[in-house]
Amino acid sequence: MRNRNRKQVVLARGLAILLALLMIISVVALLPSEAQAASKKPARVTLTKVEAMNQMITVKWKKAARAKSYEVYAKAGSARWKKVATVKSSGKSTELYKITGCKWKTKYQIKVRAVSGGKKGEFSKIKSAKTWKKTTLQKMMNSAVVKRELTDVVEAFQDEMLSIDLKCSGNTLRCTLKFHEIEGLDASDFAEIGTEISAEYNSEDMRKNMHELIADLEDNTGVTGIKFQVLVLSPAGKKLASCTYK
Repeated sequence: MRNRNRKQVVLARGLAILLALLMIISVVALLPSEAQAASKKPARVTLTKVEAMNQMITVKWKKAARAKSYEVYAKAGSARWKKVATVKSSGKSTELYKITGCKWKTKYQIKVRAVSGGKKGEFSKIKSAKTWKKTTLQKMMNSAVVKRELTDVVEAFQDEMLSIDLKCSGNTLRCTLKFHEIEGLDASDFAEIGTEISAEYNSEDMRKNMHELIADLEDNTGVTGIKFQVLVLSPAGKKLASCTYK
């Protein structure tokens, strides 16, 4: 019974890490909530970050007093200012919006103002960021933005049970998961775990989910032909499972 429970734990970790790794380079939408009504003009917005990655710009700002929503404006190069979004206040101390579909290798200026009913606050100070030139997944993975998130996820999952190695070549991301020696589990136990992991990784539902995630990633980054390869190894280095998603 004890070995069975250990195998179940190991199997669960092997399955959970797959989707977690894809989430590090996927765009996560924030769920907005209703703010309290206000009768005064909302305060001026303070931008805290404007950061570009491929064809996407991440905009962050501090919560403005009395704001029910925010208007995000962008200006590409010498073009005119354009309102790109109206974002409902989440009520959190920091708000965030991601502008997608930006032009390659273009300097964008960003400003935001708070809105409450028919009253609008003063625009924030302008911050700028330049989108990248057309790139590959490998170059994107080498960026400081993605490296930070990769490090956070790897540190969260890598422990005494398994180690994680990520490598990228061109538009292919390779992830190797290697289990460590676990008391009570031998080679035959890991072989059984590998069979179950392989069946789950290669199931129709998993492939469909991964295909959709990769499609979203390609849309959000402008990088096409992305592949995600996963290899699972036993403590002795024997291949337990492998799969390729594209």
